[in-house]
Amino acid sequence: MKYVGLFCLLLLLCGLSALPGCNNDFARPTVELADMDIEGISLENIDVVLFLEVDNPNPFGVTVNRIAFDIEFERQGEWVFLGDADRDKEIFIEAEEVTTVDVPASVGTTEAVEALFELLGSEGGRLTLRADGNAWVDVQVTEVRVPFRESHEVEVDFPENVRDRLADLISLGA
Repeated sequence: MKYVGLFCLLLLLCGLSALPGCNNDFARPTVELADMDIEGISLENIDVVLFLEVDNPNPFGVTVNRIAFDIEFERQGEWVFLGDADRDKEIFIEAEEVTTVDVPASVGTTEAVEALFELLGSEGGRLTLRADGNAWVDVQVTEVRVPFRESHEVEVDFPENVRDRLADLISLGA
């Protein structure tokens, strides 16, 4: 009888070790900032969409429960806060796949004008952005926090009339 109990315990432990996240085969997903689009510009804010690539290197699918991060831009070697973003809609990432996740954000006018001034003065309409935050990934047994700090140079193409209006706004504030 003692051996039957020991055998059942051994079977239970073997079964648990086969679950995702309970063995050494689990690899933390990674998050990278891939791109950014400007969706709209108003006097109050600039609406942007940041595109993050979530790489799941595991042989099983995972669910990203939430992604939250600060958005910053680089000005003369310093990082300047633009705003923050938070997406709590669940996203399933297939096994061994990279999935692009869009995260909308709204940036206040003061911060946005600083970034736009940097953008308009840059060569080729390029701006270096950084996303500094966390993704919370459900790996079936537990939730894992995946910190990330990714910077990416983005190219923003403004229609000529928008570029002219932005230049006018910046010159009025200068």
